[in-house]
Amino acid sequence: MRKFEIFLKIADFIIKIQGKPSGDFLLLIDKLRHKYSNFLISKQRKYDYTIEVRKTIETLYVFSKKKAFYLLMGFEIGFKKMISFSYISEEQFEFIILKIINKLLKNSGFILHASSIVYKKNDIIFLYQ
Repeated sequence: MRKFEIFLKIADFIIKIQGKPSGDFLLLIDKLRHKYSNFLISKQRKYDYTIEVRKTIETLYVFSKKKAFYLLMGFEIGFKKMISFSYISEEQFEFIILKIINKLLKNSGFILHASSIVYKKNDIIFLYQ
């Protein structure tokens, strides 16, 4: 079966998301197309990171740390690839994207979280002290 792929350009990095076209994966892709519509780009030959989405992975890790339990959302393979699951939520996928961007920016930048509005034709950015 042929792999399906989309490309996102975030913070000047290109992230390739690929998987086999199954029901869960296509539903995830539809959600991502809507949420990340401003970041979608056409197919690229060169990309900075790959997220391979699979229907299942043989081993699912649940681990605890100080009475809290964590469910693994993906496995990193080397520096530029991650394998994740087709049934993760949009929020979990957003967390994965944030971690990838943090990793790619590690030596050359940082992430700034802020809110902004346009007021009387001026841009206003709100930053935390």
